[in-house]
Amino acid sequence: RWWLASRDVLDVRLDLAAFGRQSRVWQVLGTLRGRTMLIELVQRFRHVSELFLSWFERLEDADVKAVLPNCPHLTYACFRDCQQLTDRSAEAVGRHCKHLTSLSFKECRGITDLGVAAIAAGCPKLTLVNFRRCEALTDQAGAALARSCRRLAWVDFGYCDNVTDATVVALAERCKLNAVDFAQCEGVTDVGVLSLARHCPELTTASFKSCVGITDASVVALARACPLLSVIRLRRCDDLTDASLDALAAGCPLLTEVDFGYCHRVSNAPVRALADRCRHLIETDFASCSTLTDHTVTHLASTSPGLTEIIFKNCELLTDTSLTAFAAHCPSLKLVNFRRCNKLTTEGVVRLAQACHHLTDVEFGLCKELEDSCIEALATNCRNLTRVDFHLCVRLTNASLISLGRACPLLTEAVFGHCQLMDDRGVAALAQGCRQLTEVVFSHCSRVGNASIEALAQHCPELIEVDVSLCGATVTTAVLERGCPRLAAVYGLEQLNVVPPLGAPPFDPN
Repeated sequence: RWWLASRDVLDVRLDLAAFGRQSRVWQVLGTLRGRTMLIELVQRFRHVSELFLSWFERLEDADVKAVLPNCPHLTYACFRDCQQLTDRSAEAVGRHCKHLTSLSFKECRGITDLGVAAIAAGCPKLTLVNFRRCEALTDQAGAALARSCRRLAWVDFGYCDNVTDATVVALAERCKLNAVDFAQCEGVTDVGVLSLARHCPELTTASFKSCVGITDASVVALARACPLLSVIRLRRCDDLTDASLDALAAGCPLLTEVDFGYCHRVSNAPVRALADRCRHLIETDFASCSTLTDHTVTHLASTSPGLTEIIFKNCELLTDTSLTAFAAHCPSLKLVNFRRCNKLTTEGVVRLAQACHHLTDVEFGLCKELEDSCIEALATNCRNLTRVDFHLCVRLTNASLISLGRACPLLTEAVFGHCQLMDDRGVAALAQGCRQLTEVVFSHCSRVGNASIEALAQHCPELIEVDVSLCGATVTTAVLERGCPRLAAVYGLEQLNVVPPLGAPPFDPN
């Protein structure tokens, strides 16, 4: 506090989120005294231009109303996941932040159309807004922004279920949009996408995940009208076929991220065309495009050496040939998902691990032929692993857990459900070596018992979710609660105070 108070600066970027949610600074700022300190800081620095208060769980409307009058030069404000904020905070933004250009109320579920209207009226210079998961919003919010904020270029209404084509059309007609996200807005259909194609030729990013009313007609139009597209996300748009991917391959050579996950009608030919024409690919998702073959995937790997994330979940025709191709051509891979690709063997995973040292997130759940040596290779060659999922890889033993515990201290998530050859010795080794774990799954591991729970409680204070359903543990959640203050969900133990009712495991069984 003294260091900040003694500084004499003209411009300040006040970023409390950078301290980390578990830091001492963050914990102090979460108290009443801490919020008072925040107000004092802002009053001291009258030229704050960027204010980051993400995940400030105890921040209240009164705090925002006290802080913002002292920030007349504010251009960027982020209140992500500040759950207690309501329209009163939004109204304060509109009243005091006339120069604001970027604003995020992501996951602030207390924000409604009235709050967005106040923001729109008071902040005409806005170019970026993020209202993702503000579930109370409707098309009235979109209309208010379209009327008053003609400079908008980047909008995110993802998971706002009541937002429809009306918002997309209004924004497209009045703003020069270049990035939009309407994920899981089921009221967004071809009508909205066609409007974007007509009015927003400079569009670079478009996300319509789970917008089931979108068909080939609008995607083809978008591909032809928006040659600058670099990111397209159409996951779970069930009616899309090869025509959409063919059009994107032909019209959008700058694509870097393509998500056609669960678009079951996509076949091999357009994926090969995409590989041929879009040579800057970084992330691809073709989950459940079940007709894809090694020939297609090998071609994609050989033409896209810059790939960092690949998802081929449920592509059951793929074999080690695909893994070998990625090992040979894509050394920068960080995330790979081959869940339920049950023709893969240990040999293919070992080759991938030996060539791709930057891997951080690997998922091979339900690949039942895999053995300990594949995880030993990953642990040896990929020391920055943060997430591993080997659910139902039934041949794995304690040796896998011991390898991870010895070599991967950054691991935060480990999923080993139904790995029945694992026991307390392996879990203890994992816990001792991977102290940053936040989520562990050992469901249906009958040899995992009380000693495992005690080891996790002793060595892994960051744990948030634990699944030991149908295991051998008999202790209550109190054992974990004592050592894991952030614990939010436990499955398989007798519950006490902080644990929600037992339900489905936190992982995807499919």
